[in-house]
Amino acid sequence: MSENKIDIGGIGLSNLNWHQVLEEIEKYLLEDQRLKTNDHLKSFRPLVIFTPNPEIIVYAQKDKQFKEIVNSAQITVADGWGVIWASRLEGKKLPERITGTDLAKKLIELAAEKGLPIGLIGGSPLLALQAIDCLKREYPQLKAWGEEGPRMERVGNQWAMESGYNLDLLTEKINKTETQIILVGMGAPKQEIFINQLIHRRSFFIHRPLVFLSVGGAFDYFAGKLPRAPKWGQKIGLEWLFRLIFQPWRIKRQLALLKFIFLVCKAKLS
Repeated sequence: MSENKIDIGGIGLSNLNWHQVLEEIEKYLLEDQRLKTNDHLKSFRPLVIFTPNPEIIVYAQKDKQFKEIVNSAQITVADGWGVIWASRLEGKKLPERITGTDLAKKLIELAAEKGLPIGLIGGSPLLALQAIDCLKREYPQLKAWGEEGPRMERVGNQWAMESGYNLDLLTEKINKTETQIILVGMGAPKQEIFINQLIHRRSFFIHRPLVFLSVGGAFDYFAGKLPRAPKWGQKIGLEWLFRLIFQPWRIKRQLALLKFIFLVCKAKLS
């Protein structure tokens, strides 16, 4: 792990607070202005931001490829009080919880303010477009496009993308629209694997800064299909319970929290 990351279950979490994360993102995006000033071409490496929660860390224990993908991101923020608890138990103390939903909203605000085109990929059919419609009512100046992400299935030890989905066309769309921020809400591990496959595509070549952020179920909130927990519930770590009330089918996924607690305690005792 790099010096600025804290290891929790083999996943490196960036030791950054809200201010520092936003500062890193803005500094990266402003590189485009310096580039134009210097008047020369440069190929940009995308800035990838993942948001590990207990469920993601538990899944990474059984999927080495996925663990490597998560750890390849330049920034990884703790999306879940369980991760913050684990860091404190191990005496490492991550600064604070930063959810994918909240960080996405900050980037949307930044994009609207600076005139940066953004793209929303993933979710159920039309969900990204519905989210954009709602966001544009809040930020009329927002430049955005959206589309459904590909279906992905695990075949043996690898994740395979549906054959009809064309990554080259997506790359062309990103370049034509001069998109600088892409939010991917396909749920883990699909969204992280999708981002990794896209940025390593041979046709993926950009001459401007481009930020990728995995956002999980954030589009449900943006589209008004699901209410967020009240602020007090978020502060005491009960947002997962609030969402479970509205989406009871998530109960099996919440069992990962028990596995995560076992994983952390086992590491502490070893």
